[in-house]
Amino acid sequence: MSDAPPRDGRTIDGLPAAETLDVEDRLVVQQGELGASTTRRGRLGDLLDFLAGGGPHTHAIGEVTGLQAALDGKAPTAHAHAISSVTGLQGALDGKAGTGLASASGLTVSASGTLLGRATAGGGAVQELVLGSGFSLAGNTLSVEGGGSGGPFAISDVTGLQAALDARAATSHGHAIGDVSGLLAALNGKAEASHTQAIATVTGLQAALDGKAEASHTHALSAVTGLQAALDGKAEASHTHAFSAVTGLQAALDGKAEASHTQAISTVTGLQGALDGKAATGLVSGSGLTLSASGRLLGRATAGGGAVQELVLGTNLSLDGNTLNAAGGGGGGGPVAITDVTGLQAVLDGKSPTSHAHAISDVTNLQTTLDGKAAASHGHAIGDVSGLQTALDGKAAASHTQAISTVTGLQTALDAKAATGHGHAIADVSGLQAALDGKAATSHTQAISTVTGLQAALDAKAATGLATGSGLTANGQRLLGRGASSAGAVQEVQIGNGLSLSTGGTLSAGGLTSLDKGTGAAASTQTFDASAAGHQRLQVGGALSVAFTNWPAGFGELLIELVNGGLHIVTWPTIKWLKPDGSYTNVFGSTGIVLNNADTDWILIWTGNGGTTLFGKVMR
Repeated sequence: MSDAPPRDGRTIDGLPAAETLDVEDRLVVQQGELGASTTRRGRLGDLLDFLAGGGPHTHAIGEVTGLQAALDGKAPTAHAHAISSVTGLQGALDGKAGTGLASASGLTVSASGTLLGRATAGGGAVQELVLGSGFSLAGNTLSVEGGGSGGPFAISDVTGLQAALDARAATSHGHAIGDVSGLLAALNGKAEASHTQAIATVTGLQAALDGKAEASHTHALSAVTGLQAALDGKAEASHTHAFSAVTGLQAALDGKAEASHTQAISTVTGLQGALDGKAATGLVSGSGLTLSASGRLLGRATAGGGAVQELVLGTNLSLDGNTLNAAGGGGGGGPVAITDVTGLQAVLDGKSPTSHAHAISDVTNLQTTLDGKAAASHGHAIGDVSGLQTALDGKAAASHTQAISTVTGLQTALDAKAATGHGHAIADVSGLQAALDGKAATSHTQAISTVTGLQAALDAKAATGLATGSGLTANGQRLLGRGASSAGAVQEVQIGNGLSLSTGGTLSAGGLTSLDKGTGAAASTQTFDASAAGHQRLQVGGALSVAFTNWPAGFGELLIELVNGGLHIVTWPTIKWLKPDGSYTNVFGSTGIVLNNADTDWILIWTGNGGTTLFGKVMR
């Protein structure tokens, strides 16, 4: 595409001719974009102004041939991959163990296996373990059945376990960007997922824009040969005419009555006579009718005719309100009925009511007169107005079009323009093909080696196949197991007192662990920590109190070796003591057992509900 000269002073002949424009189908000039000074400009002049202008414009993606398809085949700057789209990733993950194994559910162990564990606290392969005789796994607590007594181990009871745990990351943890090799540099070399480009960064774009007209522009009327003269010879689309400009119109109007007009009675044939033969309205009930000082009534002398005149009340008559009465002397008083007046009813019957109407036919010649008048609202055909059709035939329609060929130079100007909606091949946009070639397809795969740090991350994961995997991390225990042989969640399991896990991976009853608490001073409270050891020794050195703590969640037991317990008073917490007869008492003195003053008593304390209820028995 060729460059165009600046817009200022540019003529139609100077426009580029590299592209064509289908004006009738595609070019739209919005009325709101026309200049305020174009009081007599037609749209054609504005259209030509639009075509002659230069300046930058833009293209939608759809206007560049093949661009949308090319972009659809590319991935966004910020995008994600399914595991299947990274070559070899699913296989690598299949060889790894999931995180959070201590609390994972649904972990598969063979039908014969119940526990997962390893021989030493610091390392070694995790493998499937089988419970030997004398063991039970209730919930997540592993216990010895009969033979010996046990309890849970603290982390400190397992050599090296705390150090091993301290050297491990939490199951749920994160990394800073700086912890991932090369990630920051890779991110710095990428554009933001949402970013913009300056025009200057697109090769050749500014020059291409400079050679194009604004999407919306105008033309002066003078730029269209003969257009101004043609417009000057035409009437405005919306215009008026004076009466004098329509031949004969004024005379015709002068001969017509106004749409709203009045008539004198004398101009209506027979109307005066008809009115004279009618009674005035409101004579009986009208208000404000004026009579002389002596008159009280209106009437006429005879029943058949005569003028209506003012009457004076004679003797023996009175008018009370609107009732005429005989006042005496003339044959009795009282109101006079219509029938009392000879011929009055016949006269009344020949009269119209005070309020009445007439049909047009009742008025002589009224229908004929009306028929000769135009309706108050009426119209004329064009043919009724002399010369009007000829005048209209010489005018252009208010809304009309012109062929391009009738406007001098318009076709040439249009031929030199690109269509408002046109496209480009990718090759027409400098550098676009290279930019697309440098992008990944929307659907593509990656080798593990192309994802920075992925191989190292996979290498740091435990392999699946837990029975032979190594390096499995547990939170604080040595074993993983479940309550039933073929169902239930795999969880972390404590090794209770009296149990041992050999280097070869054999779980055995290894006897009680012991703790010597020394001599309890007088007035002290001696607290037995049930998690510290299954056998604990205390020598009583004075009157003291006993307390218990850290029982396991379910069943737990503790064997106390009490020396010189009978020498001083020992105050126990609430314990249900088993008496020799098999009954229980909450008072130690009620058992009938006296502790030794200078010897040892063996006392078993146990609970079945995590220490809420304690039971006790002196072993004798």
